Amino acid sequence: MHPLIRKLKVILIFYRDIVSYNIIFTLIACYWYFHTRASATMPMFWSKVLGFLFIAYIFYEFHKQKLYFYHNLGFGTKDLIFIAVFSDILSFTIIFSVFRFFLYWL
Repeated sequence: MHPLIRKLKVILIFYRDIVSYNIIFTLIACYWYFHTRASATMPMFWSKVLGFLFIAYIFYEFHKQKLYFYHNLGFGTKDLIFIAVFSDILSFTIIFSVFRFFLYWL
């Protein structure tokens, strides 16, 4: 198996572990945006950042054994944090764009 494909599979496994938590905070932030009609973007941003930090702490504390799996495959803690931040930004951008599209059509 090609090393890049192996790394992508490991990234998808890690993303699968954190996506459910990220989606919850993303939907809360999008609902907040929808409910206030974009007047509270800074509180929405900070709630998303604090939510991500909370998710990262919970994942780190309660899934320490899973981190050994990723460390054995060559992923360090910084790599996993970067993957988590990038996947959170990507999922937030996609979901938020869909919400904004529907917001302007309502």
